[in-house]
Amino acid sequence: MEKKKTIQSIDKAAKILNFIAKSGNEARLTEISNELDIKKSTLSGLLSTLEYNELVYQNPETLRYSLGIKLYEYGKIYEENFSLKNIVRPYLEKLSKEFGEGVYLAIESDYHVLYVDRIEANHSLRLATKPGHTDPMYCNAMGKVILAFQSQDYFDNYLNNSERVKLTETTLTTKEELTNEIKQIRELGYALDNEEIEKGLICVAAPIFGENNSLVAVIAVSGPINRIDSKILNKLKITIPEIAAQISNIIKY
Repeated sequence: MEKKKTIQSIDKAAKILNFIAKSGNEARLTEISNELDIKKSTLSGLLSTLEYNELVYQNPETLRYSLGIKLYEYGKIYEENFSLKNIVRPYLEKLSKEFGEGVYLAIESDYHVLYVDRIEANHSLRLATKPGHTDPMYCNAMGKVILAFQSQDYFDNYLNNSERVKLTETTLTTKEELTNEIKQIRELGYALDNEEIEKGLICVAAPIFGENNSLVAVIAVSGPINRIDSKILNKLKITIPEIAAQISNIIKY
């Protein structure tokens, strides 16, 4: 395999983390320097930077380095998202089979909707949203679910600091509009995006809860308004919260 171009300092940092991990999560500066052939002066600077970013931790008594708390947090995020996708996927497939429209799994990421998984619609007209894509929350059914079921402080902070642009005639942008909408979503248990992010597009979303009833993720079905008539829409409003509740029960227990 052809070796890709790397940045030397980052490459050294990665090797340091690998060495610490393989050394029983405990290593002295001298040991790392000798094993990786990095000058102590250079190594000291790299370790200080890693420690500042909480990627390593130095015990003040033994002076040994171990992996930092941030790596644990990153690992948990990866583990949770990976296992979450495995748990939710059969339910996404069930919704896809029943409605034939695009089905999505999303999580919160830095005050945005982050798509984690999707199943495309069976029809020729499909949405471009892929896993890894992000959308704003105020004009998106999944985003509005996140705003409704995160803490009140989270919602207030978003309301006071986010930029909200009117994308269609039905996009909600004012504080009053969003506050009323979020209140209704909390009462109903689902959110509706009625051509708010894109004209002709409708979406229904519901929350997935984990331990202590904390919001874990959101599932949704989305499609063009000419295919989702009032009968199908009413069915979505019932079915998606039911499926989300089933997933929540699995995750909680």
